[in-house]
Amino acid sequence: MTGDINLTKQEMKDTHVIVSTPEKWDVVTRKNDDIMNNLNLMIIDEIHLLNDERGTVLECLVSRALTTLVRNQKMIRILGLSATLPNYTDVADFIQAPEDSTYYFDPSYRPTPLRCRFYGVKDYGSMKRAENMMNEIAYLNIVRCLKMGKQVLVFVHKRNATVSTAEDLIEIIKQNPKDKGLFECENSHKMYRQVEQSKSKFVKELFMEGFGVHHAGMQRQERTLSEKLFAGGFIKILCTTATLAWGVNLPAYCTIIKGTQIFDGNLGEFKDIGIFDVQQIFGRAGRPQFDSEGEGIICTTVNKVDDYVKMMSNEQNIESHLHMKLDDCLNAEVSIGTVTNITEAIQWLKYTYFWIRLKKNPRHYGVDMKSLQEDPSMTLYMMRMVSEASTRLHNYKLLKYFTNSEQLSTTDMGRIACNYYVNAKTMNYFNNQITINVPEEKLLYHMAHSSEFEQIRGRPEEEEELMKLFSECSFVDIQKDEVLLNYGKTLILLESYLHGSKVDIADLSYIIQNSARLMRSLFDFCIKKNFARLSRECLKWCKLIDRRLPPEGHPLRQFTYS
Repeated sequence: MTGDINLTKQEMKDTHVIVSTPEKWDVVTRKNDDIMNNLNLMIIDEIHLLNDERGTVLECLVSRALTTLVRNQKMIRILGLSATLPNYTDVADFIQAPEDSTYYFDPSYRPTPLRCRFYGVKDYGSMKRAENMMNEIAYLNIVRCLKMGKQVLVFVHKRNATVSTAEDLIEIIKQNPKDKGLFECENSHKMYRQVEQSKSKFVKELFMEGFGVHHAGMQRQERTLSEKLFAGGFIKILCTTATLAWGVNLPAYCTIIKGTQIFDGNLGEFKDIGIFDVQQIFGRAGRPQFDSEGEGIICTTVNKVDDYVKMMSNEQNIESHLHMKLDDCLNAEVSIGTVTNITEAIQWLKYTYFWIRLKKNPRHYGVDMKSLQEDPSMTLYMMRMVSEASTRLHNYKLLKYFTNSEQLSTTDMGRIACNYYVNAKTMNYFNNQITINVPEEKLLYHMAHSSEFEQIRGRPEEEEELMKLFSECSFVDIQKDEVLLNYGKTLILLESYLHGSKVDIADLSYIIQNSARLMRSLFDFCIKKNFARLSRECLKWCKLIDRRLPPEGHPLRQFTYS
């Protein structure tokens, strides 16, 4: 089960094995408690994602399973798997794995030894110049590996950078014609006909030069073709994003990470790629059946080299992020009935990975030495955390917190936030801003102000395209100076999507997915508030976004996107 694939209750009841994303399973178990009662085994792959913001979902799933186990007195086995897990004993404690069922495989178990190389370049105030230097370094290492008869994976951090990197490397080849023969594959002619049938001009053009590209934005058949070409040795260089490292088993002798700056959609800014991502990418280096060793290469700016050398040589513990999203997690547990009072909330929190790490590294979570001496068991700290979160949710009208009895009960707004995966701050905004007198045309405006879109930022390189799209807008109600703001960009991209425009901006898919979900939650919100006029308008927008139709579009137009 994923965001695109659903099962009915009966289908889930009749199924013995369900493969799901954590977020989808979280949503399903929030709505259907019977599934958790029937669960016997939970296998969590890549459990080191606990260190990521998505790890909050994993913590909630495990704690919910453990709570169900205690409540029903039924055994649920939990299996965690990871290739990069330094403090594995903490994770074992979290999933309640006994010591004799916890297994750690050190680097000596790696089928092929890994050799790491680190390159630092000076940007001299020009990122373009730094990128050109990284291309030169990548090219020199590629040529060295090709002379050994090996293949190379080049990892970049933007989808369009896969193509631009391949094109830049091809330009360098033209300046060094003596190396051109190294990039040619003897058997590539066998795939000409299949490649010519590809709908991607980049796949066809780059194939002729011995290159391929791979990223999540490509159609499935195009990605499969690129994987087939590389696995079969019909191309020697594949420029790809990290999607391939996480989801596809396609190793090569050498993996090159070109640049370490990635755009974080949640922060709305660039940050350095994490050490666990680096280790995952380096895990693709070395093919046991062909190579006696593998190579992992990082090209970054000179000021970052020491950091990555230290991170690769020293173990970095996995920490929890639950405390950052406690309001949303607690609201979900109260809504589904797992937690009914403060005592149960504290007990639920003690089933999380946050509790495991809080005891071992309290300073990371804001507990100073004085507080630790006064409250060594951290019981008061946990009680204060839960009480403050409950008070906030009470003020947001997502639950009722009775301070005298310490009882917690959900509300209609809390159930909507839980069922539609809506942020608590967003529901608070809806409660305060959407009244019976709100004009219908302002609904989209309020939806775009949701905290889910806080991280959306209009970047300077997008300004020209956004202004062009803004000039073509017909129903979006914003001013010119709001184009680069989070809600302005959200509304512009949403209208462009509904009109069928081709937009090459990375945030588009995120905006569309969240707009559909938020508008459905708004529809339920208006129903519960008895706002008949606004409910009708929300339902209209739900259908328009779902079928990709502008308000003035003819209903038959939806078939053009089928």
